[in-house]
Amino acid sequence: RPFFTALHLHAAGLSQRGCPAAALAAATLLLSLDRSDPTSVLLWLDSLALRAGRPHLLAELERDLPVAASLPGWAFSAALAARLAAAELPA
Repeated sequence: RPFFTALHLHAAGLSQRGCPAAALAAATLLLSLDRSDPTSVLLWLDSLALRAGRPHLLAELERDLPVAASLPGWAFSAALAARLAAAELPA
């Protein structure tokens, strides 16, 4: 349990320092270690994925973890990710 807390605080610190890609990597590592999400990293993983420029990760997580779609803010982040993906397509 202390390791999960330390990794969660490390990811939060990276996010606050302006390193969203590193924070996303730490948060996904934390989630891969225990899918039951003991530190509730899923609550802010969607915003980390958007800030890190990896909106496709939201669709992958939603497919792998169906509970993610029921979290607050996830629907907005998924819609924003879909809009960003559509904007990347050549016209």
